[in-house]
This record gives sequence, C-alpha cells and structure tokens, in this order.
Amino acid sequence: LLESLWGAADFREPRTIDVHVRHLREKLERDPAEPEYILTVRGVGYRFRDR
Repeated sequence: LLESLWGAADFREPRTIDVHVRHLREKLERDPAEPEYILTVRGVGYRFRDR
C-alpha cells in the first residue's frame, strides 16, 4: 500500500498507514477503540466491513 500511494523511491515509515487509519477511525467510528467499519486483519493490513 505504501508503494502504491507514494512510490518506491520515497521513504516512508511503515507506521504511516497505521497513523492515517487511526485518524480515519477517529473521524468515522463511534468508538475508535472498537472499530465497526475499518477492521484490522492481523498480519495482512486493513479491510472495510462487509455490508
């Protein structure tokens, strides 16, 4: 995901995506600590909840 968004040449911290997801959760979720919409898939990344 990092490479797709910012390219291979740019150096980005691996936690960059985590920080952006946290900010999205703070804006979208009722309780960011118990997300309903943006779910963490351990060892893989993130996914949106199925409808």
